[in-house]
Amino acid sequence: MRIRFGNRRGRSRDTGAKPATVFGKLGITLFFLLFFAAGMVFCSFLGVQFFRNLSTYTWPAADATISRSEIVRDDGGDYRFEVRYQYVVDDRPYTGRAYDAPDGSGYAHSDYAQLQRLAVRYPAEAAVTAYVDPSDPSRAILTPPSLWVGLTVFFPLIFAAVGAGGLYFTWFGKSGTAPSIANRIKSKHMGGKWLLRLMGVGFTGIGLVVAHFMLIMPVVRVHRARSWMPVPATVVASRVVTHRGDDSTTYSVDILYEYEIDGRTLRSNRYHFLTGSSSGRRAKQAIVDAHPPGKQITAYVNPADPFEAVIHRGYPSDLWFGIIPLVFCMAGVAMLIGSVFVQAGPRRAGGKAWLPDAATVEPAGDPFAVRPRTAPGRVTLRPTGSPLGKLLGVTAGAVIWNAITGVFVGIAVHSHMADNPEWFLTFFIIPFVLIGIGLVGAVGYQFLALFNPRAVLEVSTAAPALGDTLTIDWRLEGRADRVSELTLSLVGEERATYQRTSGRSAGRRGGRRTETVTEKHSFYDEPLLKTSDAAEIVSGGHLDVLIPADVMHSFDAENNKIVWTLKMTGNIRRWPDMKDEFGLVIRPIALEEIARA
Repeated sequence: MRIRFGNRRGRSRDTGAKPATVFGKLGITLFFLLFFAAGMVFCSFLGVQFFRNLSTYTWPAADATISRSEIVRDDGGDYRFEVRYQYVVDDRPYTGRAYDAPDGSGYAHSDYAQLQRLAVRYPAEAAVTAYVDPSDPSRAILTPPSLWVGLTVFFPLIFAAVGAGGLYFTWFGKSGTAPSIANRIKSKHMGGKWLLRLMGVGFTGIGLVVAHFMLIMPVVRVHRARSWMPVPATVVASRVVTHRGDDSTTYSVDILYEYEIDGRTLRSNRYHFLTGSSSGRRAKQAIVDAHPPGKQITAYVNPADPFEAVIHRGYPSDLWFGIIPLVFCMAGVAMLIGSVFVQAGPRRAGGKAWLPDAATVEPAGDPFAVRPRTAPGRVTLRPTGSPLGKLLGVTAGAVIWNAITGVFVGIAVHSHMADNPEWFLTFFIIPFVLIGIGLVGAVGYQFLALFNPRAVLEVSTAAPALGDTLTIDWRLEGRADRVSELTLSLVGEERATYQRTSGRSAGRRGGRRTETVTEKHSFYDEPLLKTSDAAEIVSGGHLDVLIPADVMHSFDAENNKIVWTLKMTGNIRRWPDMKDEFGLVIRPIALEEIARA
């Protein structure tokens, strides 16, 4: 089959403009600037805290004696370990009040058992070692603080890196001189790939850390508690603790009970294995009302660690909240996987990535430069987009969107369950939920598209010249019998970026606004193949296509591009249609042919 095109144009169509206004660029800058600033602020706080904790490891030791050691209940809902100890520096007596924080604020924790361990370790009249600040002997601690805070600095550092990378690619992604097509494609994809990887690591890391405390550890503890021994216990005090935040109020159960193990009386306030608080006071109040002070209950105690006890050793009702951080993990993993499938250009037969080099493509800065023709040989074109990459991209967007929306949906649902409905929030999130449902539908659509047949195009060269005959062998891999109609088109598209002055703002603000606009225009669109013959669709075919000599060749400059593609579409009944695109580089006519003409 031979197809010859003369001085004929395909139907022109304007694919629409994609405005890239200065205000839009400033908006993107503000977004990444917030990422960078928030990350750096948290990095600064964590860095200062780390070096402050590290400095205490150099403090000299001094003999001390505990004068008082007790656990008190904090007004905010936590318990606090308060200790007093006496020590002498340079024949001068001092009184220390700090456990591991030099400010002497005490050591607070919501888990009573954690503080009870300290009270047993530091009983009154015990001789201990204190560590004294050499610059201020009145400041001392019983143990240097943990240095784990130093590792947490990497999480805000990832956000700072994402912000810095986004700012760089927003303002410096384009160089002053126009690079070659290969270098431009490579630089864009490499920059986006590393930015995607940074965001993927950030989402995955933060999601895993939060899921560790909200889901993994509670499940592990519930499993371990099955072998704990039941012990009679007495409720000492019970209350619902209110945690007031800037935007909402949450509640938690605090039941302090006493039990005896090996002749020693111990206390605990763990009701179940889920830490933290949530909305819905009525459910918590019902639990507290069922455990009044003085009631005899059964506690389950860890035989390997008698300080560890629990009343309800089953799965907490709010454990499903731990799924939310797993959604962030899935988003991060999708980003990491998606970064692997970032593609750039066609592929040679044999599976290696192919990009036009200086021997086959003219430099973008010299559009009329002539280069020799490519050596003869078959080339298998690579689709410009991967179905799996599209699925991962849509999935990542859907996961991120629905994860963030799901947090507010959970708040709204809990407000209704607690008979304190947040009506404004409920109506506000409805459009966001609908968008999330649409994104889930898009994920399903792209997932079904994975099972579509795939077009395979083998051409005589991936960089033909104007006036050349391009040989195309095409076939479909997969269930080609499902395709009812198949179309292959050669499309030439012009992309122009320019500055446009908007006069609309002149009447409002007394001045004109300049914006950057990128317009796309298909100047050539010719069908090479259109068939409904089932036998031909299944078996494939051969085409000899004469590239028109009176059109513009491929071109890539800073503000203007000419892009050529082969587009193959297939209609599939009651299923997502097959859509594959393959890039071509059309070279100008060689000088020797012009001379012969």
